[in-house]
Amino acid sequence: MDTDSRSGKEDEDEDEDEQIASTSGVQKNIDYDSPQLAARHHHQLKKEMGRKNPNHSVISHLLDLEYDARVRWIKSLPFKGRWAELVSCYPCFKKDLHVLEEVRRHTQVPVDKMHANLEEFVEKILFFSAKKNIMTTSPPALAEQKCLLMMTKLPELFTNGSTKKQKNALEALVKIVKGTENLEVFLKKRGDYNSPVIVANTTGDEVVVVVEGKAATINTQGIANGILSLLGAYYLLDMDYPEIVNDILALLQVHVLQDPDPVSKTVLEKNDSIHEFITFL
Repeated sequence: MDTDSRSGKEDEDEDEDEQIASTSGVQKNIDYDSPQLAARHHHQLKKEMGRKNPNHSVISHLLDLEYDARVRWIKSLPFKGRWAELVSCYPCFKKDLHVLEEVRRHTQVPVDKMHANLEEFVEKILFFSAKKNIMTTSPPALAEQKCLLMMTKLPELFTNGSTKKQKNALEALVKIVKGTENLEVFLKKRGDYNSPVIVANTTGDEVVVVVEGKAATINTQGIANGILSLLGAYYLLDMDYPEIVNDILALLQVHVLQDPDPVSKTVLEKNDSIHEFITFL
């Protein structure tokens, strides 16, 4: 490509970026829900995601514009293989940043507020664990390790039943890979149990969320983003919580994401341990 052609292409891309950015203001007489406009937004989105250095603000803005159309499309997909289809069209959702922003679109709660809520929730859970004599040692100093410890305490606190049931609940939330432990064996053992799960190292600084099978993952920056991405995966897929961790995920949804839908509130009211925790707060 000669210099003039290359320059023309760059100008064209810049013009399109400016055109996209200009739509962020309020415009009248535009049907943002029309299939034609949704298709146009998605075309622009795919073009941006395909660049060597995608512009995050452009991607985020286009995802904002086509949110309603995207949600309808996701709900229309067969449940099996839904994640693979989603990231085929929207590879940006392989990254935690875009998953968290999708939760923000649904809940209207800013991502930094979710993080602040999670940090406060972790402290309260660890304090409550100590009060219940479930945690007998001092919590770690590092925030990532506190988050990881908190996730391991949730089944002990709020899953009614046997130790085996609590272990199954823990494995539905987070898998901590130790030393030479084989992650493939763990994922194979889960079989068709395709609910999202956090996979982390022992320090909580290397984390992915396995969404569907061993290869379909959300890459996250630490356990805090991993917890929020775990919840985000359920939102993205329009997926019900598994029964064994339904109460725990509903608790996180209400107190961390501040999304108290009627179903979750009813679930929490029926769990005596959670009711005790909420009263304790």
